[in-house]
Amino acid sequence: MGWEDFSKNCQFVVGLGNRVRFWQDGWYGDQPFQLAFPRLYGIAIDKEVSVEASLSRQGAEDRRIWNVRFIREFNDWEMDDLSRQGAEDRRIWNVRFIREFNDWEMDEGLHFLRILGAKIPPMDVGDRMRWKLKPNGDFDIRSYYNKLRGSPSIVFPWKVIWKAKAPRRVSFFVWCVVWNKILTGDNMRLRKLVFVDWCIMCRHCGETVDHLLLHCEMAYRLWSFVFITFGLSWVVPRSIPDLLFGWWNWLGKYSSQIWNLVPLCILWCIWKEWNRRTFEDLDSSSDQMLASFSGTLFDWSRAWGLTTSLLYDLHA
Repeated sequence: MGWEDFSKNCQFVVGLGNRVRFWQDGWYGDQPFQLAFPRLYGIAIDKEVSVEASLSRQGAEDRRIWNVRFIREFNDWEMDDLSRQGAEDRRIWNVRFIREFNDWEMDEGLHFLRILGAKIPPMDVGDRMRWKLKPNGDFDIRSYYNKLRGSPSIVFPWKVIWKAKAPRRVSFFVWCVVWNKILTGDNMRLRKLVFVDWCIMCRHCGETVDHLLLHCEMAYRLWSFVFITFGLSWVVPRSIPDLLFGWWNWLGKYSSQIWNLVPLCILWCIWKEWNRRTFEDLDSSSDQMLASFSGTLFDWSRAWGLTTSLLYDLHA
């Protein structure tokens, strides 16, 4: 990883042209002229020439004209095209060659001349570099880091986790849930632990993150209670990430502060009950879990001054 890789994300913006190499720096189009016109680069006299050295000034107005030198002269038909470019742009070309183009170089040469005819850098500003990964052209570390890292394989529901007004430890727990890193039965079996393959909550199915927190009978009662209280019809999605993607600000930007707390509160209450049953051998009934959820949501909301009639209905 060096300048060659880094420079692919940069584009030179030419002014005076004294700091930009004509052939080797990317100042026009998506790639340097040495790559865009390899045959012409091969017959160029000075391959290290700057843009400024490739321009000449002429006339009372001190206009700049191109003075790119090649190893051979233009053919007659190429000079006619060059004259037409100059007549339209009021510029005079001074391109020199010492041999004629080969037949296979003609199209490339014409295309090259048309590009030069349309691009005369200004004389009143200096050269600068533009960062192609940012719309404003300014370099920053984050854009380059994201470029090096590449696109993530999944889109992460970070807003509902980190922007909800829940305790930080709860947000961290839900972050682990989304990454499937909590110690449910399927994850513990990956650690070569042997035990009964069932969900400790419903004592029926194999225990996975999505089953425990979303599809288990005990969890489903909590989710159904919330949807009925909010007056919503809802199809429970396949996974926790899918649920969280569709949850954030679903009731509108200014009416969703308590709503955004709900999934974190449900997941946290289910996980606390899972720990009670696993380590203390104590079971709570469905009604007790509903009361625990309602009380926890009420306390979190009141701590942030979020009190509505709906919140009191949930807590009742």
